[in-house]
Amino acid sequence: MDKILDETSIKSEILSILSNLKVTDGVPDTDSIEEVSLKAISSFFKSELATPKIIREVIGDVTFPVTLEKVDFKINENKTILFPQVKDVDLETIVKEIFISISNLPSEYVFFLRISDSTIKIPTIILNNSIELMSLTDTEQRKYVPEEPSAKSLSALRGYLTSGPADINFKEGNVVLKISGYGYVAKYGIIKIYIPDPLYSMKAILGIFIALDIIALKTNYYNRLALQSYRYIVYESKNNKRIRKFDESMDDEVYIDGTRFLENTLSLSQMEKTLGKKTNKFEDVIEVIKKIFAEKSKLTGEFINESLDFQMIIKNTAYWYYESLKNSENHNRVVYLTTAFDSLLGNMENENEVNKEMKAEIIANVIAKDGIEAIKIKYYIKKLYILRNDIVHGKKPISSLEKYSEEQQKDHTIHYCVYYLSKFFASRIYFYSKSISLK
Repeated sequence: MDKILDETSIKSEILSILSNLKVTDGVPDTDSIEEVSLKAISSFFKSELATPKIIREVIGDVTFPVTLEKVDFKINENKTILFPQVKDVDLETIVKEIFISISNLPSEYVFFLRISDSTIKIPTIILNNSIELMSLTDTEQRKYVPEEPSAKSLSALRGYLTSGPADINFKEGNVVLKISGYGYVAKYGIIKIYIPDPLYSMKAILGIFIALDIIALKTNYYNRLALQSYRYIVYESKNNKRIRKFDESMDDEVYIDGTRFLENTLSLSQMEKTLGKKTNKFEDVIEVIKKIFAEKSKLTGEFINESLDFQMIIKNTAYWYYESLKNSENHNRVVYLTTAFDSLLGNMENENEVNKEMKAEIIANVIAKDGIEAIKIKYYIKKLYILRNDIVHGKKPISSLEKYSEEQQKDHTIHYCVYYLSKFFASRIYFYSKSISLK
């Protein structure tokens, strides 16, 4: 007969885990927790997130700060103790904290991602149920990115793991995406949230803004800051507590820091006012983005499945377009550019049979202003696909230094194809978004 599980027995199981939990060099060895114990705890909770793997992460999240603060250790000392031997540890309180943490799953989180600068303050704009665009106010700056005292007495490892948000490059007035979602974000490990990847959403939104000429490179910009990775942060909403920061590539940080919202798109010109126009270009593009990021429940009409396909085509293309712009290695840019073109052409039947000549013909027919320009476009698009094939099939050597080579400087294929992609993508954004209807 199966054992009847109740809160008391589950807390006893957690206590048993903690009593036998090994701590090596100040780090709890959660990998040594027996799976049978985790499964017993998991079976008690109703949340689909309360899996044995996530319960293991919760135990690590709760116990690691305790050992980090209270255990004296040296790196690679290989000193092992049991968790109850940690100085002044209150097992009853920790058991209760672990139980409450699992009971509260899924938790609500807020991701903050910095995007391009704006000299004009952007008010809070709701793009969908989980994404907001805004200029960071002083109040939010203090709330979400507060100054914290440095822990000078801790070891180098402790200092690294407990570092405050001063290393997050957020300032009042920065334009940020605030992306909310439910799930579980471990302090050091697993992330499972019921929204699209926030970084993917950020890159897709930036790609759309750039393609539609809302964001552009700063004039004569060069990176004046010390090189660092692009960082964004996640907060737990209920406790208003920062959970962790994420580090991305330096290419993202350098590229985003070198871009800005164009002031003339954020306000009405005198001519537009004279013509009685009510919205500026930025507001018009925001309405397009709302369509592209609208949840399925907000879509209406006979062709909802097709609308979902159109949304995905635009978002994926925007992502690859952005990647092609920010990447500093030309062999990667070639792959990203062709992937973006293929994403836009991907709703065609028998896609594998569409060769580079046909793709070049379609793209030229859409964006060329005359026959002469069409010939030039087709030439460079076909050359781009030849380059891609040589790269992915091992016919062309790959070098991170290729962007500095004299030969590469003479080849304008990537330069032209970025321009052609921006024109083709902009036309397709409007083409597909016009077919998406909202309630």
